Amino acid sequence: MVDMKDAESAWEAANAILDDNNYIENVLNDVSNEVTETMWQKTPLNIDGDEYFRGAGLHVTDKDLSTMKYLRTFFNDHLIDQRAFQSNLYSVQCSAGLQSANISKEDLEQYIGILILMGIYSLPQYQMHWRKECNTPLISSCMTVNRFDIIK
Repeated sequence: MVDMKDAESAWEAANAILDDNNYIENVLNDVSNEVTETMWQKTPLNIDGDEYFRGAGLHVTDKDLSTMKYLRTFFNDHLIDQRAFQSNLYSVQCSAGLQSANISKEDLEQYIGILILMGIYSLPQYQMHWRKECNTPLISSCMTVNRFDIIK
């Protein structure tokens, strides 16, 4: 059982806090000061490219890499082959063993190229690259939208 005297003193203390405008202002100021102290500050990002790649385990020694050689640094044959195998395995698992997506190494290379081009030629919906009104020939001539959706 709650003692009436304790309840009344708790009620009075709560009312005193709520009525005290200085208390509320102090709390708001404290919060404001905390936010101000933790604000992000813009600083220039200086990255040494060679050091960055070394930290990622990549060793680029040829300064005159062609585009394909550069991409092969990140997407080597082993990675593409493994991704194709795992994608086909996943498609069989999802279809209860009835059908494989039959994704080849070449399909994945084209898919990655399409993703890069979509980053350059940005449209509101990815399917628009295949539509007649706003066709992107480099993409639509490489792969059908249905095949793209299967790989996706």
